[in-house]
Amino acid sequence: MLPCRYFLTQSLVAYHKLKLTSIFSWFIVSSCSTGLVLMIKREFVVDTHSDNQRLDNFILKLNRKLRKALIYKLIRKKDIRVNGKRTKHDYRLLVDDVVTLPSALLNPVQKPAAQVRQQPIELDILYEDEDYVIINKPSGLAVHAGSGIVTSLIDVLTDRYSGETPYLAHRLDRRTSGCIVVAKNRTALLDFQNQLTQRAVNKVYMAMVTGFWPYPLSQVEWDYPIDRLDQPGCRRSMTVGAAGKRALTHVKRVSSRGDVHQLELRPITGRTHQLRVHCRHVDLPIIGDETYGDHRKNREFNRLLAKKPMLLHAVSIEFQHRSKSRSVKVTAPLPGDFQRVLDANSNLT
Repeated sequence: MLPCRYFLTQSLVAYHKLKLTSIFSWFIVSSCSTGLVLMIKREFVVDTHSDNQRLDNFILKLNRKLRKALIYKLIRKKDIRVNGKRTKHDYRLLVDDVVTLPSALLNPVQKPAAQVRQQPIELDILYEDEDYVIINKPSGLAVHAGSGIVTSLIDVLTDRYSGETPYLAHRLDRRTSGCIVVAKNRTALLDFQNQLTQRAVNKVYMAMVTGFWPYPLSQVEWDYPIDRLDQPGCRRSMTVGAAGKRALTHVKRVSSRGDVHQLELRPITGRTHQLRVHCRHVDLPIIGDETYGDHRKNREFNRLLAKKPMLLHAVSIEFQHRSKSRSVKVTAPLPGDFQRVLDANSNLT
């Protein structure tokens, strides 16, 4: 019996050594892959102050230096959970929800400054008060950090308003320029988003498109439903489809030169990529649009436009400022590229 007991004891020791080695290896891999030690978890119970807040914004409130790309990654990997379950980054929290996350998120290891090359960005502020700041965002500046993005609008705002948490009140694509509203507090954010839901926010865009204008009048209405494009490699692309959600855009042709037209676009609904998809659907793609545009035409205009922008500009936005009991309307001047494209086409129609 002694040899058997000895063999069993040695086997158990070897098993525990192997188990500890595996755990240690996982610990190292987790730390190296995310830059954080993910072993120790913290729990937070949602109170009334955070009710209806998005999960990603809730985590950002705990540590404003975090990048959303990292938060999204940890949510996908189930390192961040709500009530013990995996959920989406835009999940709206409820009172008494339990958010579990790695404790290291509250004090992450920062990259040395020499490794991150951030160019200083001077913000073009169009309007500011105690509740909102409205910025004329340049084309090419992403609103959130992500893969391959060194500096985002939210990073610049966080640095500018130290001690405050800026909230992006609505979307604006990376290559779309113009007015974007940022709320300085959650009350202002929720009020603005409520107006968006009620379609009480008036947005006006200008776009430079190319193609044949097919309508007898200069003002038309595009009422085409938009759905996700279900094709490999097109996860983020949209298309017009009968099964999609209703998308309504009011359109006015402002000027034309040859086959280039300047359009005023007023989205009544707010579907993803709505203006870009509608323009593509009627064969009037936006100049510089790499996803829905005419690639041959884009190459032609890229010779003229040094920064290769997408010529879609949020020219104005208007909403009700409840705390001031008045409306706020802000206009962002058109980028010079719009006029350069018009001047490049000689035939005025």
